[in-house]
Amino acid sequence: KSEYATGYATLYGDMCGAFAPIKDIYKTDVFAMCRLRNDGKILPDHLGPDDLVMPERVISKPPSAEL
Repeated sequence: KSEYATGYATLYGDMCGAFAPIKDIYKTDVFAMCRLRNDGKILPDHLGPDDLVMPERVISKPPSAEL
């Protein structure tokens, strides 16, 4: 959310297509939703092939300043 507000985004990278349905949601909230989804608390009958929608390694990866 703050990256979009300050213009800190890569054109045709993380702002590809100029359509961002979750742009107004903080990353911490997105990660929390991913964890709820992985725990089966949201749409429990529609999990991925490994029963995870978002791998934990992606959620817990430390932020980096690289583009």
